[in-house]
Amino acid sequence: MFPKSTHQTFSTKLFQHFLSHTRFGKEKFSETDFTVSHYAGKVTYHTNTFLDKNRDYVVLEHCNVLSSSKCPFVKGLFPSLPEESSRSSYKFSSVASRFKQQLQALMETLKTTEPHYIRCVKPNSSNLPQKFENTSVLHQLRCGGVLEAVRISLAGYPTRRTYSEFVDRFGLIAPEFMDGSYDDRATSQKILQKLKLENFQLGRTKVFLRAGQIGVLDSRRAEVLDNAAKCIQCRLRTFIAHRDFISIRAAAVSLQACCRGCLARKIYASKRETVAAISIQKYIRMCLMRRAYTALYSSAIIIQSNVRGFTIRQRFLHRKEHKAATTIQEASEAGALRLAKTNLEKQLEELTWRLHLEKKIRVSNEEAKQVEISKLQKMLEAQNCELDEAKSATINELNKNAILQNQLQLSAKEKSALERELVAMNEVRKENALLKGSLGALEKKSTALELELVNAQKDHNKTIQKMKEFEQKSSQLAQNLKSLEEKLLSLENENHVLRTKALSVSPKSNHPGFAKSSLEVRFLLHLDILL
Repeated sequence: MFPKSTHQTFSTKLFQHFLSHTRFGKEKFSETDFTVSHYAGKVTYHTNTFLDKNRDYVVLEHCNVLSSSKCPFVKGLFPSLPEESSRSSYKFSSVASRFKQQLQALMETLKTTEPHYIRCVKPNSSNLPQKFENTSVLHQLRCGGVLEAVRISLAGYPTRRTYSEFVDRFGLIAPEFMDGSYDDRATSQKILQKLKLENFQLGRTKVFLRAGQIGVLDSRRAEVLDNAAKCIQCRLRTFIAHRDFISIRAAAVSLQACCRGCLARKIYASKRETVAAISIQKYIRMCLMRRAYTALYSSAIIIQSNVRGFTIRQRFLHRKEHKAATTIQEASEAGALRLAKTNLEKQLEELTWRLHLEKKIRVSNEEAKQVEISKLQKMLEAQNCELDEAKSATINELNKNAILQNQLQLSAKEKSALERELVAMNEVRKENALLKGSLGALEKKSTALELELVNAQKDHNKTIQKMKEFEQKSSQLAQNLKSLEEKLLSLENENHVLRTKALSVSPKSNHPGFAKSSLEVRFLLHLDILL
């Protein structure tokens, strides 16, 4: 059936011969597929390319080449077959036939030996890695009898070791029993007694241990090996750390020198710029203040001179007007007295002329004199009365003159006040003209000062921009310094942790400068990266 068969004929032959078998089955939805019930579960096989895989013929020359290989594994896969050499050279053998022959040879070999099987377990039905189906795996183990074998093995002494193997593996737990020549059986017993184990038996050539005892021995052995490894690691790490410390310290010294030089140069440049900026600001402020001071000083001198001139002129005019008023008053009083004096003199002359005339009349006419004495007396009385009247009139006139003089003084004062006001107005006009002239000069000076102020403001803005740039740089440096301080704190914490670990590993390998130098190297490396 094999040379001319197809997958359909192959499936029908299988159904005819094995359909009644308990582990063979037919698929419901396919006419050519079949199912085999293995111990691990049911497996479905497709017959579409089942026969094509078994038609791969092996060329005899290829088999000879592979059988003559120097690799023993490849040479064992293709052994020379004497029965095939007698046949014709053009007869090809398939892979299936070769596999069948090898399987028969394997079965013959297994019958002559006592094989130990390896139980393979299918982890999942999806053929995916790292996925285990617990129910399927447990079912396979139960069907294969693994659980029962484990239970039976645990009921007795599952672990069996010869004395030499036991001493070779667990002798390091008690090295004090292995000095010089020793007996394997006695040494094994001493090791077990040292660990205070009870579930063991000593045979003629082997040590029998119950379940769990080998785990105790292995854990104790692992502890001893771990302690030895820690001691070796401690010594090795001490040597490596000392060597790295020497190299890192040399690198740290060079890096510190470079970094400190760079920092010193930058600090010197920044300080030089700040000193230059301060000196420039000093001279600019001095120039601006000097200009403002000179302008204020000149304007103050001009204002003071004008004010002092105005006050002096006002005082001079006031004194001049007062002197003129006093002279006018004195002149008016002298004129009134002169008029009164002349009137009195005239009256006195008239009286004296009349007395002289009366004397002449008296001499000429004594008789008439007596007669007329009375008349004269009357006339004299009348004259006296008139004189009194005249005196009273002169007194009245004098009073009137005094009143008029007072009025004249008041009018003169008013006139002088008006004149002073006029003079003050003229002076004010003159001063206004002078002030206008000085105002024009001051306006010119103010325009010049404004121009200078604009230039100074431009320079000031430039200096402010420079100061802002300097402030930004300083803020950036402060931020960098802050980040460096934070990193320094983290590095100090790491250094503290490493130092505590180093102290816990080896107290003798503590070096006082190692932590500091490694910390400085990390700090300088971070600083170099940031810069």
